[in-house]
Formats: sequence, C-alpha cells, structure tokens
Amino acid sequence: MKKAEGRVLVEQKIADFHKNEPHYLTKAFQETETRNRFIDPLFQALGWDFEQTHLPRDEWDVHREFSQKERDTIKKPDYAFRVRRKPRCFVEAKAPHVPLTDKRPGFQAKKYAFSSHGRVPVIVITDFQEFRVFNAYQKPLYDNPLQGLIKDLDLAYTCSDHLICPCFGLAIG
Repeated sequence: MKKAEGRVLVEQKIADFHKNEPHYLTKAFQETETRNRFIDPLFQALGWDFEQTHLPRDEWDVHREFSQKERDTIKKPDYAFRVRRKPRCFVEAKAPHVPLTDKRPGFQAKKYAFSSHGRVPVIVITDFQEFRVFNAYQKPLYDNPLQGLIKDLDLAYTCSDHLICPCFGLAIG
C-alpha cells in the first residue's frame, strides 16, 4: 500500500471510530472485531503485508496468534511482526472498552515478549484509540504497568471536535 493510500485508510478508520465511538466502547464490541475493523487496517496502512499467501508460512512477515512455547505452556500474542523471518515486535490487541492503563493488559503483553528471551525487543498494546509501545527487555512487573513504556511512541487520538493521529500527522474534523 502506498503512503497516500495508507493515510486515507487511517483517516477513514479514525472517522469511523469517532462517529461510532459509543458503540465501540461497549462490551458488545469485542477484541476480534477491533482487530478486523481497525488494527489490521492500521498495520496495513503502515506497510505490513497481511496477505503473503503466495509465500511459505515461515516467510510471512506478519503472523496472527503467533505461538511460542514457554516451559509447558503456549503463549500466543495476537500478532508477531517479523523481519528476516525473526519476530521483532509483538502486538497485543484489546477491545476499546479495556483500559490499556490497567495493570493486566501491559503485564500480559510484556510477558509474551520477555518470554522470547530477548529476541523480541518491542511490544505494542493497542485498541486502536491508543497505541502503547514498550521496551520488552526487562522482566515485567505486575505492579509497574508503565515499566518500559516508550513515551515518545505512546499515542492516542483525541475524540473531540478534531481527531489527532500523531503517527500520520493527521487532523480530521
């Protein structure tokens, strides 16, 4: 997707979220819907190819429900973004009604990345209206939800008369 097309797509998604925000913030609007309607298109607009079916699976850049084994359990972050066949970023998606500032979402996401033993240095938690990026090298602490937060990449759009998307420099309204 070209940059201009990505920009238009993000503008459309922000406008949709703004217009229908009361519905999207209810518990009836679930994580899977959030991923399909907003998060997948956001990452596609950023240039990630979700349709690499012409390639063998081990060459895909994006894996949904990425499985990794830790001791006797399987951990499955919602997305693994890979560079040269190696996961470099995990993304944990949440429904918009789940506050990303609560302890549980960040702890869960950071555990996924930390269990990669340093192979995945970045974890993102997003519900589309917020986009929180963390350095994942430190062992996660449940009582420190801001541990590893990269403040310059902690983004949110403001739902008011004008919508802001700092990652694209967009202002709609």
